[in-house]
Amino acid sequence: MQNIPQENTESSQQDDGLIEFIAPDIEHLTIIKASETSQIERPKIVFSDELIPQFQLGHTDIRIELKHLFMMQQAAIALSGAAFTIEEFLANEFKAGMIDRNLFTTAEKKVLIHGHCYQKSLSSQDYTTTCLEIPVNYKASLIPSGCCGMAGAFGYEKEHFDVSQQVGELVLFPAVRSASTETLIAAAGTSCRHQVKDGTGRLSQHPVEILYDALREARS
Repeated sequence: MQNIPQENTESSQQDDGLIEFIAPDIEHLTIIKASETSQIERPKIVFSDELIPQFQLGHTDIRIELKHLFMMQQAAIALSGAAFTIEEFLANEFKAGMIDRNLFTTAEKKVLIHGHCYQKSLSSQDYTTTCLEIPVNYKASLIPSGCCGMAGAFGYEKEHFDVSQQVGELVLFPAVRSASTETLIAAAGTSCRHQVKDGTGRLSQHPVEILYDALREARS
């Protein structure tokens, strides 16, 4: 592949080590780091007839600005149709009859769910409820909480710690403390699980961990 002349590309301010893309109108797009100057083998994106990105190996020093990749609206729409959270995927597979609930434990358990902020804003917590009720005798309910208060590393910063704990005390912490020790606490967010442990002393699990344990119990 030949390099595209400078006048056919757009340049942007680069920070050392940032991944950048150049030349939006070519078929083969190669990901490289701005700090690297030598040609080496690295992933190449090839757009198929359906405009869905496929990854191959190749080498070139041509770059294309990331914004142009996202401007390929048809490709983005096609790709978005195959992108799911793990809860969305499992819930849909279960509803489609692809997951046999008889493979899971029949023990009775209650599960309290704290939804991650991205689930509340971009998806739905209902998918998590559906997943966690795949085991026939699991009963899941949502904690009516907002943000847990951690917000990434926000709550670990000294100047934000008190605010972080106050947010947790609004709904989440009291709900977890009032739950029985037999009740499972589900939280998809890593930061949320740290916040629950630090604020209440209780361990929480990712929904997939809970489902895994339910499978393992059925086989023991």
